[in-house]
Amino acid sequence: MTGSFTPLRARAAALLLSANCVACSSPTDVQTQIEVGVIAPGVGITARVIVAPDSVRIGEQFSALISTYGSSSCTRAHTALAYTGSAYLDLSVYDARRVSGGCTRDLRAIVRDVPIRFTDVGVATIRVHGRAAARTAAGQDSLVVVERRVVVW
Repeated sequence: MTGSFTPLRARAAALLLSANCVACSSPTDVQTQIEVGVIAPGVGITARVIVAPDSVRIGEQFSALISTYGSSSCTRAHTALAYTGSAYLDLSVYDARRVSGGCTRDLRAIVRDVPIRFTDVGVATIRVHGRAAARTAAGQDSLVVVERRVVVW
């Protein structure tokens, strides 16, 4: 999808996904909720959110590894919404988190392999939109952005 990214658009998509994806047909079914992915796991934890080459050839597809973070027993990659241009990629990441049953309190990387192609020579930007693990004092998500620049030649 080509277009400009707005935090409001990402938040609206997350709310729609959350509202529509909590489903349970019987008390024994596992419920999952779709949430904006955690890309800032916490104080003192170094996160490698974007792993991509330093430089790429114009028009050639390459892979970037995009990571979110969550429990190894309860969090899985779900979707990513992309807004692209000739020299940028804005990616909003979403994870499915189990909300019923017990979850381990560990923190692991949930890695996605994202194919990317830039069509302008110069410096291109990969931007990942997600959230911090800690919520604000009001209990709201704290949205964050991580960027990585790539030289396109």
